Amino acid sequence: MKPAALVRRLAGEGVRLSVEGGDLKCRGPKSALTPEVLADLKAHRAEVIAHLRPAPEPPPVKPAKVTPAAIERILESPPYWLAGSYLPAYRDGRCSLRGLAYAVTSALKIAGHGVSAYDDGDVDDVAQILLDTGWL
Repeated sequence: MKPAALVRRLAGEGVRLSVEGGDLKCRGPKSALTPEVLADLKAHRAEVIAHLRPAPEPPPVKPAKVTPAAIERILESPPYWLAGSYLPAYRDGRCSLRGLAYAVTSALKIAGHGVSAYDDGDVDDVAQILLDTGWL
């Protein structure tokens, strides 16, 4: 008997199956737990446990915090420290793309975009957008 069918049949007879610490637990009327049913449960223990365990949750998708439009708004009217220092330094080779991306991420944080210059992922996203959009 397939694990799903076995679990459904036992549930119909008032037997609750659960997994506790890797062990299969049966609770219900003793009359439903016949030697045949117990033999089925023992024979298909691993499959029943796998059926009862919830499927693993997929990892959450990180929402994009940084958008090209947000970066465009920052670069169209950059803060004085970005316009006067980081942008010229990047253009003449005194600042790396990572340094500029860090500064732009800081400006986005100050503007309330929910990013952090301490989060490497956010800085990498900004750097990639700067490259992709041709702002540089």
